[in-house]
Amino acid sequence: MARWWDGDMVGFYRLAMGTAEYRHLSDELGCFRAIRECGRMRRVVENLIRYNDIIDVISDYTSREAFNEIHVALSAKGSASVIGYADALAAVTDRVIDCDCREDGHQEAAEMGMGACLWYLIVPRYRGRAQIDCLSRTPRDDVRTSFDWLPCGERLTAVSATALTAGNTLHSPEWEPLWFRETQGNRNRDADSRTAVEDLARRTARRIRLPCEGGIDPVIETLQAEAKKVLEGCESLSDKARLRALSEKWCGLFDIGVLDPDGKPLHSRGSQEELRSLIPRIWNHVVVGSEGPATSDTDEGLFIDVDRTITRTYLESPEVALTLRRAFLGVTTSAVELSGLNPYGRLVDGVARFRQHHE
Repeated sequence: MARWWDGDMVGFYRLAMGTAEYRHLSDELGCFRAIRECGRMRRVVENLIRYNDIIDVISDYTSREAFNEIHVALSAKGSASVIGYADALAAVTDRVIDCDCREDGHQEAAEMGMGACLWYLIVPRYRGRAQIDCLSRTPRDDVRTSFDWLPCGERLTAVSATALTAGNTLHSPEWEPLWFRETQGNRNRDADSRTAVEDLARRTARRIRLPCEGGIDPVIETLQAEAKKVLEGCESLSDKARLRALSEKWCGLFDIGVLDPDGKPLHSRGSQEELRSLIPRIWNHVVVGSEGPATSDTDEGLFIDVDRTITRTYLESPEVALTLRRAFLGVTTSAVELSGLNPYGRLVDGVARFRQHHE
C-alpha cells in the first residue's frame, strides 16, 4: 500500500473504479471488492504499480527511490529474485482471464492489467523506447548483451514456462520470487518451442476475445491458428525489417477479434480502422524499434493518437466499443508480452543480468 501512495496511484485507481463501467464492482471507498476474495485479481490490480516499477527501474536507482519493488528484491535476494519478473506479470493477467471462481470482475481486472501494460510504454514521460535504444547502443558489451533479446528458439519458451505459485503478491515476505520456470516435458528445443507457441497462441486469443455468453466461441479457434503464425515468426526472426513485417499479422488478429460470434463484421463508426492503424505503430515503435527516420515514430505522437482513438470508441454503441477496446488491448499487449520480445523483460531482466555479472 505504501508503494501505491508513493506512486500517486490511489487517486487514479479510485477515479476509474468510480465510473459507470466499474462502479458496480467497487465498495463505498472505490476499491475493487473482489480482490479481497480472489488472489488472482488482487495480483493483476497490483500490476498497475509493477509496470511502473519496471519502466522506472533505472531512473529510480539514480534518484535513490526506496520503494521500487525490484530494487528491494535485488537488495534482499539478488538477481535470482528478479529474473523473469516481466513474464510473471504477463502470467498474472492470463491467470485472471482463466480463473473460474465466482467473483465478479475478472475480465475488467484483466483489462486494467493490460491497459497498464500498454500505458507505461507509450506515455512520453517514461521514455521506454529511448531507454532501450540507449542501452542497446552503448559501447559497453556487457550492457548491450544484458539488455538484448533472448536468442531465437528460446524466447517463447521463457514466456510460456513461467508459472506462478500461490499468493497475492509476487514475492514472499523473505523476498523469494513467487514464480518459477517449469521444465518442459519435451526432449529437444524445437519441441519445446512448438509447445510454447501452442500455449501462447491460446493465451493471445483469450486476451483478444471476451468470453461468449453461450460458452462456445467459434472465432477463438481461428484466432489461435492465426496467432500461432505470428508467434512462430517472433520466435525465429532476428532481422528488424522482417520482424516489422509481422505487424500486418498482428492487424489480422485484430480483424478476427472484432468479429461477432457468427463471424460477421461489427458496424463501427470508424473506430475500428483507427485502432487497427495504431497496431503497426505500437509494434514497430514500442516492441521492435526503429532503424532511422523511415521507420521511426515519436512517443508524443503515438500517445496522443492512441489516447484520442480510445476516447472516440465511447461514441460507438457500448457493445461495439467494448469489443473494439478489448481486441485492441489484447492484440497490443500480446505483441508486447507474449511475443518473446517484451520491452519490460529487456529492462528488468537486463538489470538483473547486469547485476549478476557483478555479484
